[in-house]
Amino acid sequence: MLEITALDLGDTAALDAYADVRIAAQAVDRPDEPAPARERIIASLREANPDFSEVLRFVARRDGEGVGSATIGLLGGVNARLAVGPVTVHPRHRRRGVGTALLEAVLPRLRAHGRDVLASWGSPRAARASTGPSRAGSAWPRRGCCRR
Repeated sequence: MLEITALDLGDTAALDAYADVRIAAQAVDRPDEPAPARERIIASLREANPDFSEVLRFVARRDGEGVGSATIGLLGGVNARLAVGPVTVHPRHRRRGVGTALLEAVLPRLRAHGRDVLASWGSPRAARASTGPSRAGSAWPRRGCCRR
């Protein structure tokens, strides 16, 4: 069963699952780049990001294994309707509804924060694996911007 939760920075298993997704996705989607260090990924989650008023992070797990993640930054000021960030699915779990399920979990939380536009991105390899969130009732233009 797929479980999607807000990332708890005190939950070691959740942090490991989140890092596993990031490491596996980068190895497949951007093989020419050096692999990120697990410790650096986890440390970066605790660092403030001055570009955003808040950062929401989610992890998707199936039977304890990390299968997806979302890191969404909330902008402020004149861009207060906008949220930005990637939704990432572990390469072994793509085309199985994980990305769509993450979006379905994330979008209501974004609306609760007053956001109605989500701009996301990914690699061409990940985009080819995506069926898009049309089943969730959203449009997903090729450029990767979703407005619902």
